[in-house]
Amino acid sequence: MLNLVTPWPPPTPHDSPLTTHQMNVLPPELFKVAFQGPDPFFQTSRHSGQGHRNYVGGDAGSGLPFKEAATFQLDFLVQHGLLRDAVLLDIGCGCLRAGIHFISFLDPGNYLGIDISEEVVRRGIVDELGLEAFLKKRPEFVISDRYAFDLFSHQPTIAFANSVFTHVGPDDIRTCLTNLTGPITLFATFNEADKAICHNGPGHYLGGEYLITYTRDEMHTFGREHGFATEYVGDWGHPKNAWRGGVRNQMMFLFSKHGR
Repeated sequence: MLNLVTPWPPPTPHDSPLTTHQMNVLPPELFKVAFQGPDPFFQTSRHSGQGHRNYVGGDAGSGLPFKEAATFQLDFLVQHGLLRDAVLLDIGCGCLRAGIHFISFLDPGNYLGIDISEEVVRRGIVDELGLEAFLKKRPEFVISDRYAFDLFSHQPTIAFANSVFTHVGPDDIRTCLTNLTGPITLFATFNEADKAICHNGPGHYLGGEYLITYTRDEMHTFGREHGFATEYVGDWGHPKNAWRGGVRNQMMFLFSKHGR
């Protein structure tokens, strides 16, 4: 458990590593690290010296203050059946831009967050969520590059992957769906194109810089290959849905599985 006599550490400069105390303050049952590779946060191209908020895309194109920029994500999930007693898996939780709203809404212990960057998640806990909410709500986190959902202490009933499939190649999507056992409902965004292209390079969080798009048919195929029923949702209120160009940004897709 956390030592309540020791004060929660203050925020550090956004581009400096957290102190040893900050690295060790989180209880291991709530913060499990399964990725030992280079932390993507320290690839300066990912955040241009602007810290963890810029790393996850700032205000996501909303024009709102950071802590208000993702309220629409909670609104969407509630409109689609999210209840306070549900167990929500936030895939690619980052520094909790949306996580702070999910954690506040859900019953204690019912938020599960997974991400590849240990540094960014810790900064989200320290700088965005804070000690009081962490102790009260006891969210659980896993750091993994292989979608190690089995490391969580309990099974999610609903999963959310905002701006994850927009940054990773087909093998990552297949691994994610393989490891996501049912019954489960997954809402995931993707950059939609009319024509399939070959993705050969690494994902964005491992150094890749090329645009990653998928067609609706590709998304349906990913799901059906792994036992999911699939549905194209499309525009769901993300600010980037309104961007115009050759790609339809951040469109929503639904994967659902009633058995394991």
